[in-house]
Amino acid sequence: MKKPLEAAKAITRWKAFRSITTKYIIISLVLLAFISVYVYASLVFTQRMKGQANKINYAGRERMLTFDIASHMHFLTSNISSLDRELHTKGAKKAMAEYEESLYNLKNGNKEIGLKPVDKNDKTSISQLHGLTELWEKTQKPVLLNIIENP
Repeated sequence: MKKPLEAAKAITRWKAFRSITTKYIIISLVLLAFISVYVYASLVFTQRMKGQANKINYAGRERMLTFDIASHMHFLTSNISSLDRELHTKGAKKAMAEYEESLYNLKNGNKEIGLKPVDKNDKTSISQLHGLTELWEKTQKPVLLNIIENP
């Protein structure tokens, strides 16, 4: 293996590399190529992640709504005045409607807000969303509505 100084001398022996202008142009082209590859890779990555960010945001929103529903249910089951009960009932129903809308938007997509439906090849996400939807419809929603009607 040649030492770096010997390699540099070998390059300068070529007639094309003797001028400093040629060296500058070649180094600039190499740097431009690296920057171009970096920009292209960044654009491809961000385009693929575009829809995923909305899904992550909606999943976080669902988590917040579950805490909101739980806090309203906590107050509904405690001894509070009828005015406060009405306030928490409206809040719980609103949070439940938002949760259900978010759940179906995650599952089926929504063009208005830029959410794409779950990819058919993503079996894990499909099964998790199906499980969440089934749990919501068959267990959670009836129990929560029962609590609202009969605290």
